[in-house]
Amino acid sequence: MRREAPTQDSEVPVLSGAALFVRKTAFDQVGGFDDNIFLYHEDDDITLRLRQQVGAAWFISEAQVMHQGGHSSGRSAAVAALKAWHMGRSLVYTTTKHRIRSAYRRAIWSALKQLLSPATIMSKRKFYKNRAFLQGVLSAHDDQGSGHQPCPYAIIQP
Repeated sequence: MRREAPTQDSEVPVLSGAALFVRKTAFDQVGGFDDNIFLYHEDDDITLRLRQQVGAAWFISEAQVMHQGGHSSGRSAAVAALKAWHMGRSLVYTTTKHRIRSAYRRAIWSALKQLLSPATIMSKRKFYKNRAFLQGVLSAHDDQGSGHQPCPYAIIQP
């Protein structure tokens, strides 16, 4: 789901999991993170459940988070495809779970637009990434997102 950071303290529809502060009682009340969501959109899901069961979500403009350590997972076509497959699958699962209108149709449209864009045609990495995103979307629809599924090895092989 798209996010733009507000410029002042304000109520927001979803929060970024990169810096998400939640009272433990509220976290427990909504059942914590959904085990069916892997890698992407878990922050959207928990924010939507918190808003529904606990109350508003707020962006605090003065809050700061410093990231210390860590490393990138790389930019290979295989890594991009693996991440994109999970992104597509998690997108359909989360939006369907929260009854967002036309969720699957929107995901298919987005995937096809990305796959058929000139930038994708010119880049092997983007082609594998966008093809895997479409395959993740289709995968979630095929089994109605009935749980976390490992990414098929064939998808990440360029």
